[in-house]
Amino acid sequence: MIHLHQTIAVLPSMEVEIVSRETIKPSTLTLPHYRTYNLSFLEQLNPRTYTPIVYFYPKEASASDHYPNFCDKSDQLKKSLSETLAIYYPFSGRIKDRVYIDCNDEGVIFIEARIKVQLSQILEQPKDEELDLLFTDKLQWNDDSNLTVILAVQVSFFDCGGMAVGICMSHKVADTSTMINFINDWAAMTRDHKADQYVSPKFIAETLFPRGEIPLPPESVIEKGDCISKRYVFDASKIAALKALTVNMRARMVPPLPKSSVGSMVWYYAVSTAEEESVIELHELVTQMKERMAQFCGTYLEKFGKEWPSIFLECMEESRKSFHIQNLVVYRCSSWCRFPIYEADFGWGKPIWVTIASCVLKNTIFLIDARNGEGIEVYVNLEKQHMDMFERDPELLAFASLNPSVLI
Repeated sequence: MIHLHQTIAVLPSMEVEIVSRETIKPSTLTLPHYRTYNLSFLEQLNPRTYTPIVYFYPKEASASDHYPNFCDKSDQLKKSLSETLAIYYPFSGRIKDRVYIDCNDEGVIFIEARIKVQLSQILEQPKDEELDLLFTDKLQWNDDSNLTVILAVQVSFFDCGGMAVGICMSHKVADTSTMINFINDWAAMTRDHKADQYVSPKFIAETLFPRGEIPLPPESVIEKGDCISKRYVFDASKIAALKALTVNMRARMVPPLPKSSVGSMVWYYAVSTAEEESVIELHELVTQMKERMAQFCGTYLEKFGKEWPSIFLECMEESRKSFHIQNLVVYRCSSWCRFPIYEADFGWGKPIWVTIASCVLKNTIFLIDARNGEGIEVYVNLEKQHMDMFERDPELLAFASLNPSVLI
């Protein structure tokens, strides 16, 4: 462990001091015959982007005001993280040549930080520049091909005794389902030392989706831009039909895959918003989205398990046609709804809020369940001129609140 006590950032409203930085390695060594973990074809295609998520926890009612148990919590988290990594053994390794993980037990980054503000200040009016300081090494949304670490953690303690757990995980090897499963299993290992008896991730992605003789196209890259990110919250009473264009394949394959399947098992389908120069209305778009979702699942996804890779190559060819349109503008929408995000109880209660870092991916929309499980938080990332129009839209303003307090 390296004890730093180094101030790395000072905003007018917030100061961050890095207390220590270390590498957490798995509690047991990976066996030699597990040293090479081959990535599935889908994962080989995936971008290297690090997906960021941060969990906020208030001070426990039993905690002392004078002697906050920061060190105890940090030690618990490091010990249980080490134990969890022994089960999720590839996550301690390093990505090699975009096709496999060298399970060399080099470990993951773990930062402990002190935040010189009250947690309530963050939650009252969330600001992108403050949330960004809760992730280590600026890995959030980073897609540098030279980065090979899979996971990085920053645990930040606030003056009031509250805390935040910020996690960045490589999307190349972990989709939202895998990331949330890992975090929830880590939480279970922290609060219950017998959790290893029921934590059993299934490493089956490469078996299901092998590359075989399929030519390997270039790695996917999601365009970035000079964009503005806004958070909107839709109250449960005002939600009608918000659907996403990326699909978690686990439950929709035949037969369905285990929820504990590890990997990046998402694919996408496209919906056109213009035809013969006419503009599609919102209700028509919603209808098309439902129809395309059903068509995609029935035509392709349900057959992925039995007719791989021929059905996937057919799917890719159709997708290629959809995106080979002159002056095409692409908007990506990803839903994290219905994932058990708020179940991450490390032993001091469930989180008061879970969110992502400000997004830099151009024309990208994320949907996340609100804490009450009924509303939806929507994160919209658009170029400035488009955001100026979007945020003045009367229909949007009638249904959504712009960046409301988490404490309401």
